[in-house]
Amino acid sequence: FGKIEEIGLGGMAFTYVEKESPKNGCPKKGALFSRDDDYLIELPLRTVSDSIVYHSSSGKLNIRKRVVVFDDLESGQIDQLERFILDNIPVQEKPLHAGYQLFSD
Repeated sequence: FGKIEEIGLGGMAFTYVEKESPKNGCPKKGALFSRDDDYLIELPLRTVSDSIVYHSSSGKLNIRKRVVVFDDLESGQIDQLERFILDNIPVQEKPLHAGYQLFSD
């Protein structure tokens, strides 16, 4: 789970608290959800970058930023993603109130 920093029809950037690294690398599918229970699942994605943006001195808490692109979205998924963004992502002046969850294959 994490906080969306930027999102568009091509992909998104989000921050999250680092836990154990997945055994098979980054997940190939993910889900978006909002505070109002709007959601999209099984979005195909490909990780472009994943880096530490905050490292605690104790080493127990790392905040990472991952950038992903949405890969091979079907036309229905594109329409759903566009509607999700328009309905849930406020203009830049306000904080984002949507999140995501990634699933391993």
